[in-house]
Amino acid sequence: MKKILYILTVAIVVFFTSCEKATEFSNNAPRIELLTPTLTGVIGNTVTIQAKLEDDFVLKYAKITCPSLSLNQMVNITVKGLPTKVATDVIKSSADFSYTFTIPTVAVHGTDYEITLQVKNVTGQSSFASITLHVD
Repeated sequence: MKKILYILTVAIVVFFTSCEKATEFSNNAPRIELLTPTLTGVIGNTVTIQAKLEDDFVLKYAKITCPSLSLNQMVNITVKGLPTKVATDVIKSSADFSYTFTIPTVAVHGTDYEITLQVKNVTGQSSFASITLHVD
């Protein structure tokens, strides 16, 4: 009886340890591939920043900033157009990230502006990319 109980216990332990999901965690910064590294438009026109965002763990948010244009916007990461609803959503990539804005009246014709895209993951790692906006 002890032998059967021993074999059964070993079998259960082997079964449950083999069912454990191995989690590969790295503390790397998110990756940004700009699909629109340069934007052009006139004051009052709408332009769209597009990028592919990836992370080894979970993306948290993107932030678009350009102090000269008074642009400072936090953007929830989306997947297939659906915003994240809870902190536990596992979003490792957003191939269709986009942010649309209107070129404000504070912009000056013939000027290039540097817009910064910051992407942060849940571990606190950030990546930055620069987009050039040329105002005609």
